[in-house]
Amino acid sequence: LKVCPTDEFVLVSGSKDNTARLWNLKTGAQIAVIAGHEGHLDDVVSIAWHPSGNYLATGSMDTTVKLWDVGPNTPVHSAIQESHQAAKVFLDDSCQIITQPVEQSIPIFTSHKLHFHCVDSVAFWGDCIVSRSLGDVIFLWEPIDFCSSQNSAKFTVAQAKSTIGAQGTPQEKLPYPIPTAYRHLRSFVYRQSDFWFVRFAVDRCGQTLAAGNGEGQIYIWDLSVRTNGSKVVDGSSEAPSPIQILETEGKNRQNAIRYLSFSPDDDFLVAVSDNGATYKWDVQREKVSNG
Repeated sequence: LKVCPTDEFVLVSGSKDNTARLWNLKTGAQIAVIAGHEGHLDDVVSIAWHPSGNYLATGSMDTTVKLWDVGPNTPVHSAIQESHQAAKVFLDDSCQIITQPVEQSIPIFTSHKLHFHCVDSVAFWGDCIVSRSLGDVIFLWEPIDFCSSQNSAKFTVAQAKSTIGAQGTPQEKLPYPIPTAYRHLRSFVYRQSDFWFVRFAVDRCGQTLAAGNGEGQIYIWDLSVRTNGSKVVDGSSEAPSPIQILETEGKNRQNAIRYLSFSPDDDFLVAVSDNGATYKWDVQREKVSNG
């Protein structure tokens, strides 16, 4: 579940039915279904919003990462605006809102041979993507030609119309080959993390990446590589070393760190472990003590 960074009343969820769905939190109404013949072929287990709120990244057990345009001039964006208008009626008259969600089946990008197992964590870093799968590595990469500040015809589905038949078969051809090219930027390597359903965290400033492993450790990396805007221009494939490794109590497999999250002001990092414990670090204090 992820709330839109630019609209606190829009939520996106991932599901075992291979879909991502958008919801209006005021009414509980479903806004859009992101799925179809060019969508995911297995459970959607990770989701991220672009900071602009105009794009979604989804990771799936089908091993792919897909990007979706939900910004201006798309059916999904129009449906979001309509859901807000319906919410006013709902709040004024206490009426039950029954709407037919729009469907979006064509992504603007899909990864190819980037991961080979379930993509259980994904995040935007500017216009670049951070993602991980089964294994001791997290990738930082960028879709070729993708730029959120440009309305590129190559990366828009505003004019793409595709209907799905009763048996889920496409009724129209795709308007273009869906882009799959990407550029690898960094590999963040850590140990004892070769298990599924682990969530790394990127702070809101885009400066820090944190990831837990199976021994109760949390690796911290600096994402402040040389950039041109939000684009990495260094291009080095060298794996950066973590700037810090936080320790929890006891190194054992039952202490695996499953979930990490930074506070809204990036001052604190919270971790949840398989042993049922929750840990909290003062990020600023840790930086001072290890600076």
